[in-house]
Amino acid sequence: MDSVWYGGERRSCMLKVSGIARQYIERETDTHIEIIQKHHDHDRIKFYYHNEIELFSFVKSWIPYIRIIENDPLSNKLDEELKRFLAE
Repeated sequence: MDSVWYGGERRSCMLKVSGIARQYIERETDTHIEIIQKHHDHDRIKFYYHNEIELFSFVKSWIPYIRIIENDPLSNKLDEELKRFLAE
């Protein structure tokens, strides 16, 4: 199925998850989330997505408990988007 969410190549991004987001994800693991490492205070997960909008929507819904790691271009793009939002 082609749409804004499901068209094109499937990509992945590493995320650091803590707090209540961590508890939710450990309980409600979906097919687009893979828990890579568990630590005493956070988890590292791989989030699979087709479009950046999908990734950014997920991360924004869990701020400040989730952040993008190991992908500076995506992290910087999200930071800029959030700065523009807060400036309005």
